Amino acid sequence: MLIKYAIDYLKEAKADYIWCNARTSAIDFYKKQGFETISEEFEISGVGPHYIMILNLI
Repeated sequence: MLIKYAIDYLKEAKADYIWCNARTSAIDFYKKQGFETISEEFEISGVGPHYIMILNLI
């Protein structure tokens, strides 16, 4: 899975965290990868509702 590869790569690169603007429909996917929601819902014009999510790597 691409996200697993990216997480492993960034851990090896000593990144502190990964963040993303996650669509509301993708929240469960990111939670299964260990991400946490750190914002209230917000709208990206022309795209739809999102949340900021973070995965701490340290």
